[in-house]
Amino acid sequence: MALAVSGGFLAGYYVSRILSTSSKSVVPDASSEMDSPHTNGSSNSDAQKFDAQYAQKENSGSAGNGHLEEAGEESLVLALLVRLDLQLSAGTTAKHCSTACLGQFKKLYKIKSAELRQWELTNGRKVCLGVNEEEELLGIQAAARAKGIPTRTVIDERSRKVVLALGPAPVRELNPLLSELKEL
Repeated sequence: MALAVSGGFLAGYYVSRILSTSSKSVVPDASSEMDSPHTNGSSNSDAQKFDAQYAQKENSGSAGNGHLEEAGEESLVLALLVRLDLQLSAGTTAKHCSTACLGQFKKLYKIKSAELRQWELTNGRKVCLGVNEEEELLGIQAAARAKGIPTRTVIDERSRKVVLALGPAPVRELNPLLSELKEL
């Protein structure tokens, strides 16, 4: 399950990096050589650098964003809390986590949040953690709101609270709330 969630965020990151550095047109004309879908017009060295960075993270045991201990005290993190008691498939978990992340981003973008802009400029670090039941999720949400941390809840088609997005917020504020949770 962790691979699907991390892979989804990693794939999104990879696509955004390629598109932002692309100097060629997305639609090739008949006279030009077609770009491979892997690079989409960016140089092969960019793709190789990214592949090397990804392989290094895989070998170090971190599949992308890591847990809160790896972040600095002042760095901003968006935490995604997933209910483990529902035993969701990896695809469903990835769908709900991406919905929570995008919903939180849109909500904070509308109010022109300074934390969102800073989080965006500092690589948009995310961490996905598991909670055992809905009561635990609601308790963490209440504690986060009391501290002024923005929250977003995703409710599935059966009206169950499935994922909670917290932040982006400094690690020093999130750590007391999330230190006991295990990373997915």
